[in-house]
Amino acid sequence: MLGEVARPLATSDLVRAVRDAAHAEGAAVPFTTPHNPIAVADDGWTNQTYNKEQLLLPQTPQGYRRTLLLQAYKAAKAGGVQLPSTFQLLQAAGIPIRVVPGEERNIKITTPLDWEIARRVISVRRRQRVKNNVD
Repeated sequence: MLGEVARPLATSDLVRAVRDAAHAEGAAVPFTTPHNPIAVADDGWTNQTYNKEQLLLPQTPQGYRRTLLLQAYKAAKAGGVQLPSTFQLLQAAGIPIRVVPGEERNIKITTPLDWEIARRVISVRRRQRVKNNVD
């Protein structure tokens, strides 16, 4: 129900928030907002820019009731729909998803730069834990 190895920096607070929201609402996904405006390009030209406050970037962990997952996968199979993420399958099936505030440090690790950033985040967290245990 929860978890993905590609985002190992999610805190226990985020996991609990997603769990609680999914339990209450049926489906919950953490989202953050982009730091920059996002433009759409067509044939090498931008033709539309979105207000960054209107856009959401999904994260994991995500939480779903089993019945809703089965409903979404059944609808996708019946309609011949293939989408890259579970939350998009639920959206396509018309299932509402509760937005949970995500965490900026909950990065997806897919590149060497991501690993470098993750090591720095882990280092900062360790120093904070040591400081909190000493004080």
